[in-house]
Amino acid sequence: MRGRQCPGSLYLLKTHPEFRSSPSAAGQNLFRQGHRVGKLAWNLFPDGLDLSPANFSDLHAWAARTEDSLKTSSVNFYEAAFLKNGMFCAADILHKENDSYSIYEVKSSTSLYEHYIEDAAVQYFILKHCGISLKNISIIYINREYQRGQTLDLKKLFRIESVLNEAESIQGEINNEMAFLQNMLETGKKPEFKIGPHCMSPRECDFKNYCWKDIPSPSVFEIAGMNYQERFALYDNGIINYSDFNDDALNQLTPSQKIQIVSGRSRKDYIQTNSLQEFINELQYPLHFLDFECMMQPVPEIIGAKPYQHIPFQYSLHIIASPDSSAAHKEFLADETTPDPRHEWILNLLDDINENGKILAYNASYETMILRMIADAFPELKRRIETLLPRFTDLALPFRKKYIYKPEMKGSFSIKNVLPAIFPDLKGYEHLNIADGLSAMNAFLGLREDIKNPSNPAVRKDLLEYCRMDTLAMVKILGYIQKILKNEKIPSERISNSESE
Repeated sequence: MRGRQCPGSLYLLKTHPEFRSSPSAAGQNLFRQGHRVGKLAWNLFPDGLDLSPANFSDLHAWAARTEDSLKTSSVNFYEAAFLKNGMFCAADILHKENDSYSIYEVKSSTSLYEHYIEDAAVQYFILKHCGISLKNISIIYINREYQRGQTLDLKKLFRIESVLNEAESIQGEINNEMAFLQNMLETGKKPEFKIGPHCMSPRECDFKNYCWKDIPSPSVFEIAGMNYQERFALYDNGIINYSDFNDDALNQLTPSQKIQIVSGRSRKDYIQTNSLQEFINELQYPLHFLDFECMMQPVPEIIGAKPYQHIPFQYSLHIIASPDSSAAHKEFLADETTPDPRHEWILNLLDDINENGKILAYNASYETMILRMIADAFPELKRRIETLLPRFTDLALPFRKKYIYKPEMKGSFSIKNVLPAIFPDLKGYEHLNIADGLSAMNAFLGLREDIKNPSNPAVRKDLLEYCRMDTLAMVKILGYIQKILKNEKIPSERISNSESE
């Protein structure tokens, strides 16, 4: 599957594994989720033999144990391994029916993607070469509409869909690609390397940093509002740096993208004072700066929850009572032993927020979405929660719409990019042990899974520091905007509207 995405990636894995990037937090989380979901799905085919090896690198021993186990009276096998002519695969679930078998591949996703079918087709190809008679091959994946009851109903949690016809239809393609890849590895012939959209699809390649090492920054790959196909269309036409844009190419961009290019080339900030003033005029004190942290689980633990539903467990709240006031801070972090943290979470939040004044969030659609979900979950609080919704203002808006743009933002309006761009000397997220929302979610889930861990107090402290940093960053960002409008601090020369057009 790696070679199918990019032969160069497979070549590098075999010849230069040292160039491979370490898995990201997101990648590690997906792996853990997939492993847990896979083992849970075994219960759909109970009383099977677990063929997982003690040493995953000894493929021959793994395959030999599988071959011996298939001779027993068992009908279900987990992690059955097959090895033939240098081709290896392990089936999540192998089910025996008379003298033939069915494969079930388990995915923690809520959708059936094309590359899952391709993966199944590769397994089909290898098992056929091993002389295994296959009756069917199916994908087991998560039913997004499943709602947890008092007990977990695996038959409703999982969907099972046969992909036999699709897998059989591309066997010729798999055969040709397998022969090409085997020849490449046996001869040591280096394939042609060319970056492209395949570097990110179906998943980002872990050799991307190596293959992209000569791409400058800034480049067309940092232009906001473009997909990778559009960026590569520019790249393939020789437009890589911002300086490569001629008038014709520049005129193909949106006004927002033009601002990014012109600002990047001139190294000047772009500021739309009138739009900023209109944004500020809408604010009403007391100002509340609010940020949520949520967890998502493919297998819901909470009664009434669905797979991957956002379950809030933490918030940070800075409040500025008046223009002359300093910010006061309030926060909440659920006890990891609480089965459902939502009720206590929302009660504390409702008590901490004043009855009037604006509520600022960064990408406020997320916070309002969470509140609507909580209102539906707790009807007795619905009216109180809904009074909060009209009070929200999105602090990301001035940056998304480029009322303010600095070249250091590199096309992003993420708070993680905006904060260091406007406060380069500020000690921000980089010093935190938990520095992003995914890491926060994983940390809290880790606490729930191991409540006796002696490091719990330290992890909870890290969680509080991270969430507090998000709302403190918003306080500082708004202060920066207010200073600009008072002409107290203009970091660098402005670009007028006419210069960006």
